[in-house]
Amino acid sequence: MIRAAQYTPFRSRGVGYAATPDQLSEADPRKRLRQGYTEFEGVDDFYRIFPELPAAFAGKDVLDYGCGYGGKTVAYARLARFAAGIEPVQTHIELSEAFRRHRGVENAEFRICTQAGIPYPDDSFDIVVSHDVIEHVDDPASALAEIHRVLRPGGIAYLAFPPYDGMLSHHLDYVSTLPGLHLLFSPETLVDAANREIDRLGLAHSRQPAPRKTWDGGRAALPTLNGLTSAQFDALSTAIFDEVQVERRPVAKYRGGFAGIVRDALLALGRVSRGVDEFATVSLHCRLRKAGADSLVPPAAETALDARAPTRSRRASLSEAN
Repeated sequence: MIRAAQYTPFRSRGVGYAATPDQLSEADPRKRLRQGYTEFEGVDDFYRIFPELPAAFAGKDVLDYGCGYGGKTVAYARLARFAAGIEPVQTHIELSEAFRRHRGVENAEFRICTQAGIPYPDDSFDIVVSHDVIEHVDDPASALAEIHRVLRPGGIAYLAFPPYDGMLSHHLDYVSTLPGLHLLFSPETLVDAANREIDRLGLAHSRQPAPRKTWDGGRAALPTLNGLTSAQFDALSTAIFDEVQVERRPVAKYRGGFAGIVRDALLALGRVSRGVDEFATVSLHCRLRKAGADSLVPPAAETALDARAPTRSRRASLSEAN
């Protein structure tokens, strides 16, 4: 299936995202800091998910949880009082710092973190942001508890990530974008097929390690993914945070034709079946607030929070805290 997909729109994207030794030796900053530029120039994608964020950053201290190569963190720093980015990979931190210096940004910093801890004291940040990271952490419960710990009272965490059982959540784009592969085949089968395609196509992507157990030990999952479902996230976030709002972003690429009919059928089935609803979900968009007497976001952002009704759980109206 993966080989046949190379002759369809679901073909391999071909280029791995990780920095390579050849890239690090490039003299041109655009090439050497390719990932940082990609993130910096793509920050509007995150703002489209949370349109209140540019205004909410003003005068605030912001933590980018899982900052990648620093591009988004640098973009946040242009609007915030201070922005910090954390990653568990030293190479990422070094390239993030290089991108910060290259862009001449002084009110940002990058620190190495562990899977278990954020290297900042309690109540350090007004806002925590995280884009496509929560699906990778070893222990989502510990990650959410740490995010809650470093938020100041009234602070909000903005998280966007795909649930594991979503049709596009397999993170195998480097060999194929076929939807639902991880739901049709075992992780072991997919790792073997992906590694054979990496070798056959000569892709600039490292071979995949063996699958691991999901974060709760319940089943096998693809490497680098923790198997977190939306129901599990509901339970964890509502146990840790005082107010929770979660929206689903359904698959929305196809309009008209056979693909559009399939899309509309999935969305209709999702209204009556939780499993189909999960399958049709591309991303979860989450706002999690720590209790506090006063909100730390501006009134315009509060209006946006209250108006964007969630399609799933909501413990309390995010505007009621005032």
